[in-house]
Amino acid sequence: MRMPCKYSGASCSSLFPPELVDQTIDHLHGDKATLKACSLVSRQWLNSTRHHLFRSTVIVGDSRHGFTGFLQFLATRPNIGLHIQELRLQGEVNLSSGRPQICKHEMDDLFTRMPKLQKLDLFGVRFGGCDGRCCGRPYCPKPRDFDQVTVVGGSDTDDFADTLDILRLFGDVLHFYVYEITWRTSDMPNLGVFGRRLQELGPPSQLQAHALAIGHSYTPCSSLFCEIMRFTKSVNTLTAIGAECAGWDHIEATGELMRDIGPSLLHFHLDVALTLMGDELPTDNQLRWRLLRLNTCPNLKSISVLLLLDDQPLIEESSEEERLYTCTNILDILSTVQDSTSMRNVTIKFAFEAEEEPPSQVLEDSMDWARLEEVLNGFANLETVKMVFTDGADVLEECTPLLLEKMHTFDERGLLAIKVLNDENLPISARV
Repeated sequence: MRMPCKYSGASCSSLFPPELVDQTIDHLHGDKATLKACSLVSRQWLNSTRHHLFRSTVIVGDSRHGFTGFLQFLATRPNIGLHIQELRLQGEVNLSSGRPQICKHEMDDLFTRMPKLQKLDLFGVRFGGCDGRCCGRPYCPKPRDFDQVTVVGGSDTDDFADTLDILRLFGDVLHFYVYEITWRTSDMPNLGVFGRRLQELGPPSQLQAHALAIGHSYTPCSSLFCEIMRFTKSVNTLTAIGAECAGWDHIEATGELMRDIGPSLLHFHLDVALTLMGDELPTDNQLRWRLLRLNTCPNLKSISVLLLLDDQPLIEESSEEERLYTCTNILDILSTVQDSTSMRNVTIKFAFEAEEEPPSQVLEDSMDWARLEEVLNGFANLETVKMVFTDGADVLEECTPLLLEKMHTFDERGLLAIKVLNDENLPISARV
């Protein structure tokens, strides 16, 4: 005879101590399907599963409605926003004209409804103006602090004022990764006009970043963003910068920002591969690389640079000057701070675009090994020379004997480290 269950429905779940329920659900944090099933057991289990189901949330917007649906969802289910700690607003990364739009009021509303939000990714999102729903609404931004903010957004039709309004929402940001930020620049023909416009609208002076990554764009916006950062509290808090520069205007703007930061800057990563592509052979590399103003950062402890090497100069039997061109520029950059007593770590990243020659041969023929040793020896307190390969363990294994031969003096002093690219040695400008 079947005996009726004394406990049924929601009361059955009360047999389990809350601590045991939480530990069980915590163990399932990566299993979304099981978490969804657990959420149906009882109200107690629902609250525990929500923490994991919504902790990291991705919302895909569309060009017509933007993220209105997500805002309405949070408005009708206020408890959900309490669980969101990481949010990614996703649009069209490569098509700026078709990107979903979010305005300053909508962004402010999102932050209000997600009080525990610590990580924000804006990928392929436009920072557009308000529509009729925002008519008459005051805008009193309440800057939010974040562990990390990543931006790949804007479009060449966005108004500069709207972009500034979005930036006003960020307060203390530990890691600020701005790989792309774009707005309409047709009404800003030169830096003077931009500067006056920035002062008229007011810079986002409250923004206080501690580590900054600046990506490249083929518009003036990358350079102009550096100018914006010069008028924020970040100049007093930044300790690390990573810059991927596509032109000399971007390099000069990065240098101006670094000059304002000065003694606070401790770590710097630079990728100038796009700048050097198709660049004419200059007569004085060292003079033009002074635009970076590395000498104004007396406490710089580490510097990381990228060498993109290809085999075309070898195949075409180019001159020695052309063959060593990339290496020469990188060494010229390092030589602008060669007398630094604060420098402890130098990292050189190698990336290869070789079609016919093996990477080890390209590496051997593309480097000025004698001058490399001379420049590195100029850092009196150097502790580590790190050689990092971006193309995997096989390339590292192939090139290691060559590096041990050419860099034997640093190896004997215990300074040389040869590694493959991973999270440990990933430069700031490549972290997401």
